[in-house]
Amino acid sequence: MGIRKQVQVVALAIIALVVVSVIRATSHSGDLGKYIGDLNGNLDYAAVVWIDDNTHLVLKEGDHYLVVDEPGESGFWTLINGTGKSARWTMCARGSRNSGTQKVYGPIVFFGYLLPVLNGSQLYERNVSWGNPVKVILTRKPRIPPYRNVTVNDSEYGPQTLEIPVNDWIKANLTFSGGRLREAVIVSRHPDHFNLSQKLVRVRIKIVYWGEDGYASLRERVLERYGELMNLCSHGRR
Repeated sequence: MGIRKQVQVVALAIIALVVVSVIRATSHSGDLGKYIGDLNGNLDYAAVVWIDDNTHLVLKEGDHYLVVDEPGESGFWTLINGTGKSARWTMCARGSRNSGTQKVYGPIVFFGYLLPVLNGSQLYERNVSWGNPVKVILTRKPRIPPYRNVTVNDSEYGPQTLEIPVNDWIKANLTFSGGRLREAVIVSRHPDHFNLSQKLVRVRIKIVYWGEDGYASLRERVLERYGELMNLCSHGRR
């Protein structure tokens, strides 16, 4: 796989996965909308996000956040260094390195499908069942195409336009305590348009907030891993 193709794959999995939902986001989020503010600006936290077999580490302190997309079977990884709604990504693979900048909605876009789950989207019908966990189901609206074109800025190749899935449905269980979102389990189905052998995407999220048990150790893990992978970037090793 060439470096250009790898950039496109990384962008699809890490950066642009929910960009289409951001672009078409609505304000009809109900009581769940407050948790977007918690994760994007109000609270400091560290988190682990598992997307299928991939692991992502997130650290947010103040207006700054780091995201580590751990190396997978593909042999490449992505590092995100963001401030507010601007994120710089660095992709590394087999001795190659590429980078670019992207406007995002904040660190919440790196939590799988959590943003449209909390915020809703003009692309989906949304149903919320209140309890603990809170259950949310989004279903792609009739006549909505199964993809949107999204442009990712690549420093070497210039703007790259990608087809981003608008999934058939997204189902989520959200667990809260102490007025904060603690865990989320999300399953989503890719549309047949992409002819993927694995149509279901499974996301699991665990969040630990500043001052809580486990925060310091997870914070250290994110910082150490970010530094290790950035140092290894030019060597293409794991």
